[in-house]
Amino acid sequence: MKNKLISFCVVVFIIFFVISLPSGKDSDNNMEEYEDLTVTESPSVANNEQTKKGFGIGQIVALSVSGVILVTFCIIVIINYKKCKLVLKNSERIKKLLELNQTINFRRIQSRYNNQQECNSKRQLDHLSLDDYLIGLIASNESFYRNIVEAISYNRNTYYDYIRQAESIKTTATEEFCKELGFSLKRFLKYENRIFKWKKLRKPQFNVTVHCKVTYTSPQGRNHYWKEESYNFDELKRLYDHTVELKIQRQTRQYQIKIERAKMTDSLRYDILKRDGFRCQICGSCASDGVKLHVDHIIPVAKGGQTVASNLRTLCDRCNMGKSDKM
Repeated sequence: MKNKLISFCVVVFIIFFVISLPSGKDSDNNMEEYEDLTVTESPSVANNEQTKKGFGIGQIVALSVSGVILVTFCIIVIINYKKCKLVLKNSERIKKLLELNQTINFRRIQSRYNNQQECNSKRQLDHLSLDDYLIGLIASNESFYRNIVEAISYNRNTYYDYIRQAESIKTTATEEFCKELGFSLKRFLKYENRIFKWKKLRKPQFNVTVHCKVTYTSPQGRNHYWKEESYNFDELKRLYDHTVELKIQRQTRQYQIKIERAKMTDSLRYDILKRDGFRCQICGSCASDGVKLHVDHIIPVAKGGQTVASNLRTLCDRCNMGKSDKM
């Protein structure tokens, strides 16, 4: 409403001002009349006549009409302001919305994060996946990226819940109530809906951009290569969840390995050494040959092997070191 009135006033003023401007022909005639007046009349008389002609009736009308329109506009604005203030003071619906607003607190974070890494060779750059690069960043600074993911998720969930609660707030206005305030019910609801819309909290930060760039510069500095990609919140969350899942899997696997190794008791170790004749099952060496005997997992625990007699054998320290975690 306010914008329409402003546009209307500006258009009316321009129209009246343009209409009131003297045409080129009128200007020439005025100049000729002024020259004739300077010859036949005194300078003071000529100036008075020219002033009267220069400030014509059209301009006076334009300024008067513009003034009336601006005054009318100001009066309308003041009346609307007072009515809005009256509705704001007496509307239970708006009061409940303002109370709801006080309970909402969105989180603020940066909208963009930049990461860059210099590669040691062109080959490294070619084989480096930007997804893997970002996963590595998340793994090395998990708490930082967790805060970002949690903040955006919190803002989204809180805002959707806020909108649901705000839309459930209904008006309590009645015809009798509006009449006491000097409104019709229809007029009161129109103001109430407008103010309700203004007082709603604006949408918080819903997205974030994580920009990743890897570069390589040749030793002479002549050639410069790079890869770059920007990840939005949904892509960041997907990679963050994937990183956390990998971490859990590693922790679970390490726990399983620890449990399996704990099953190697002194009693079981002796049973295996005795079964194998206290000799290395690869080279045949025994303790009298100066070697130290170990009980080895045939299928390494790190690769799923279990601590059971069928998966255990005796090896000397040299053979065991050479075998390492091979199968």
